[in-house]
Amino acid sequence: PYDDHPLCVGDSYYKTELKDTPKPVLIYIHGGGFVGGDKKFRNALSVWYANLGYFVYNINYRVAPEFTFPQAVKDGVSALNFIAENKDKYNLDLDKVVISGDSAGAYYAGYIAAASRSEALQKKLGLDYKVKPYAVALNCGLYNLETALSAKTIFNMVPKITLDLCGVTVQDFEKYEYREELSSLNYVDENYPKCFLIYAKKDIFCAGQGEVLSEKLKKLGVYVEEYEGKRRGDNHCFPLFWDLKSARECNEKLAKFLIAVKEGKI
Repeated sequence: PYDDHPLCVGDSYYKTELKDTPKPVLIYIHGGGFVGGDKKFRNALSVWYANLGYFVYNINYRVAPEFTFPQAVKDGVSALNFIAENKDKYNLDLDKVVISGDSAGAYYAGYIAAASRSEALQKKLGLDYKVKPYAVALNCGLYNLETALSAKTIFNMVPKITLDLCGVTVQDFEKYEYREELSSLNYVDENYPKCFLIYAKKDIFCAGQGEVLSEKLKKLGVYVEEYEGKRRGDNHCFPLFWDLKSARECNEKLAKFLIAVKEGKI
């Protein structure tokens, strides 16, 4: 557990031969449309990250609609703080902390990364960081959520997402308390963590989101590596489907990024 609430738990993974070696950290946040998902579905992925030499903390968190924004963001920051508090117990290198996630988890990972550099967001949301991420790895997330919630989707999910995540109807979104704060893109600046960004050209849920974040990071001079899924079958969170050629290519590039972070080359 990283918090008193029963949903706030995580699984840790690391190579036993590295027990006495300072280890970089990777916190993973699962996706699930803001309302579902579970860390157990990222167990194999966590082992893969651990085999790269990371101490992996794969977490669950409080999901909507029972818990609306920004509760999951606060949970992610609590998980980061748990890592800081257990630095000596697990022999962790807090100068090399990566936060990662897919889909809604990528939204939260990107948000936590942006908020770690924004005093305004920290004050507004009541966030207190004991350690800040050095790098972030984002798989097909939403970064301009206000734009996404104003767009039409083939599943007509906008009204449900707005109500579940924000606790307000589409009609009342104009007056929503956190309307500006909802999009991490509004708070991305030149101090944003080193970034590995994954997006799919024909993403049925998050089309165009990765491209917008990539463009802003490059304009700000932030270090960013990216992989765009362009092949047939490259859709939402395609790197999770390892039988795809693009997934293998993307994950190989991601592994090189994480190893470079671990070795202090980025």
